[in-house]
Amino acid sequence: MGSAKGIRSAAQRRKRLRAACALAMLWPLAATANPMGPQVISGQAAFLNNGNALTVTNTPGTIINWNGFSINAGELTRFIQESASSAVLNRVIGADPSRILGTLLSNGQVFLINPNGIVFGAGATIDTAGLVASTLDLSNKDFAAGKLNFAANQQAGTIDNAAVIRTPQGGFVYLVAPDVENSGLITSPQGQIILAAGHSVDLVSPESPALRVVVSSPGGEATNMGKIIAESGQIGIYAGLIDQSGIVDANTAVQGKNGQITLEALGSIHMAPGSLTTASGAGESANDGGSIRIDAAGGTLDLASGATVAVNGGSEGGNGGTMDLSGQGLILQGVYSGQAFAPGYREGSLLLDPYFINITAGNTASDTPLTSGNIYANQYNGQTLYISPTELASAAFSNISLQAMYGITINSPIASIGKAQSLDLQVPGLIGSINVEPNAAIGTANNPLHANIAMTAANINLQSSIYATGNVALGGGAVNLYSNNSVPLTISANQFSATNLNIGPGLFVISSASGGVITNLAFPTGNLTFNGQITVANFTSPPGYTEKAGTVTNNGNLSFTGMNNIGEEFINNGSVDNFGQLTFAGPVTINTTRFVPDAFLNEYSSSYMSFKNGFSNISPIQLVGGLMAFGTSGQYTLSAQNVTAQPGGSVTVAFSGQNGPLAFNKVLQSPNDGTFVNNGNGTYTYTANPTFNGDYFTYMVYANAGGTAVVTQQIQAGASTAPSTVPPTVPTGIAIPPIPSNVSNIITQVDPNSNSSKINSNKGGHNVTYVCQ
Repeated sequence: MGSAKGIRSAAQRRKRLRAACALAMLWPLAATANPMGPQVISGQAAFLNNGNALTVTNTPGTIINWNGFSINAGELTRFIQESASSAVLNRVIGADPSRILGTLLSNGQVFLINPNGIVFGAGATIDTAGLVASTLDLSNKDFAAGKLNFAANQQAGTIDNAAVIRTPQGGFVYLVAPDVENSGLITSPQGQIILAAGHSVDLVSPESPALRVVVSSPGGEATNMGKIIAESGQIGIYAGLIDQSGIVDANTAVQGKNGQITLEALGSIHMAPGSLTTASGAGESANDGGSIRIDAAGGTLDLASGATVAVNGGSEGGNGGTMDLSGQGLILQGVYSGQAFAPGYREGSLLLDPYFINITAGNTASDTPLTSGNIYANQYNGQTLYISPTELASAAFSNISLQAMYGITINSPIASIGKAQSLDLQVPGLIGSINVEPNAAIGTANNPLHANIAMTAANINLQSSIYATGNVALGGGAVNLYSNNSVPLTISANQFSATNLNIGPGLFVISSASGGVITNLAFPTGNLTFNGQITVANFTSPPGYTEKAGTVTNNGNLSFTGMNNIGEEFINNGSVDNFGQLTFAGPVTINTTRFVPDAFLNEYSSSYMSFKNGFSNISPIQLVGGLMAFGTSGQYTLSAQNVTAQPGGSVTVAFSGQNGPLAFNKVLQSPNDGTFVNNGNGTYTYTANPTFNGDYFTYMVYANAGGTAVVTQQIQAGASTAPSTVPPTVPTGIAIPPIPSNVSNIITQVDPNSNSSKINSNKGGHNVTYVCQ
């Protein structure tokens, strides 16, 4: 991994620059130091020498080979072109470097290619509509096609600028070489300034506002000790190593044209003390801040104490801009901010992107409130960025994104994120994880974060609660919830969404005030309570877990929209308790391989449970009030309330009622220890054999809309033919009224509001309804 130590110090660079300039002064001068020995390769050009001035008049796209191209102090070279969009390519075929110590002017674009090196000396002035200077090779074909593909060149020298280089509004300056240094002034208002250091450089779509620069490895070194200014424009420095010790200024000077700065290194980037990198609202304006992206892709981004990076809004108004600080490692001791200074405007957005992030108390050098709005994450350990919750609480950004290549760990509670309206945690790799450790809650029940919370990773392991008044979204891969079994792990949000949510052992509460979506819910263990409106696309309780699952409790509006597979271990000792509205829109399969008498779905008073697309192998459904509905497209299996019979005796059970009988279809599974007779009047009679010791059978009835309901009837052995008391199986802690003994009636009535029939069972004073829709 590269590091900040691998970058030459500013003193070393100044020494080298002075040596380069001194060498330039010693290069032998021709009798006339203006460019000499021209040969027109393509296009047309006329040359006029007048004392110390050389004037070249060329047609657009002209290519000229020169024996030498230098301008001495006090000399002038001018290219007169058709317009600002016209260009002339000047290629040096001689052995001398180019030393521009005088004045270079053009109303068009000037390209200078010299593999021997290029120096723009102190006191020189370059004023063109556009300038491209490179010691790498640019082919005539690519120039003619408008492509800026700079190829490797074994003898390529450096580019050093100590001069004043400027363009009019909308111009450009591109300096391309294995090593590029600037100690002068480069200005291009609303234009583009690029310093690209490498042995192969491709400037993709230079005419596009979204210029992309590709520097191939090995990258060179780019140093700025001077001033680079492109107000409302674009500035880019691309290299293997970058040392920024001067001023890089793309402040927004024109409303709606926000400045952009990109520093991108294959290795490390050093932001020296006293350096200023700014894309803020310019001066006393009401302009928004722009964008800054600093990426040390293969090394460390070292923002030294005393360095400043800013995307602030204007002093009279304007929103903060966007800032991205990335690298394998981040050392952030300087100032970086995206503040809004006027009321009614919002702070900017911050992205921190190292390899690892650890949010923990006591691991940074400054845990005091930060009036500048920084996160001083200056405790650096290898590739891990440590951030204190105190510093998060004082950060002046409206959106905070923490993106780590391999992992994010939260070890301490996050009580506040300052002015931020969102906290986004991301681990984009296929193997990384986000771990929220025990006792590291995000927000509290009494003081939730007034923000949106998002987590995205291949694995999210949540062992502490999240409380937010905004939305909470968990996704990317597997989302695993773990609880300490004494205090429920709670996710409380305005809206909640998750993909592949796995409920572990313990107690869990998910509350969604205005809606939520869970793509896949796996429930092997634990006890989960839903509050609010939540949609579950697929519900799975896989079989084979050694720990038996607990209870799903619905207190709101819970909808399962996809295929729902409920495993045997969930059903054994487990239940789904509904106190609100519960809808299964997709088919429901309960994968029981044996009868498990203590497994059930519970429906309570004033509740509504709907199955719209069939279910099979269902375990007993216990109802105490409420409404249960079945759609027309599927076939449904019910476990009816148990009936008691004595050996040799009979019992009559009604399945017709207030508005006429429900049509009997057929017996699907005959009783083994007795006989079944359909009486044709909405009742059937079961007669037990003399050796009767309990029985069960299955029959089907029709719904008016064309659906069917399959009822599995249990017949218990008893002392008399009167129905006996069959108490429901209820999870611990849920109190329901006792069920009296008259539980065997199953009667029907037609639903006047839908094309359906209802099967009602009167359990004492509690009216229970099965509906076939």
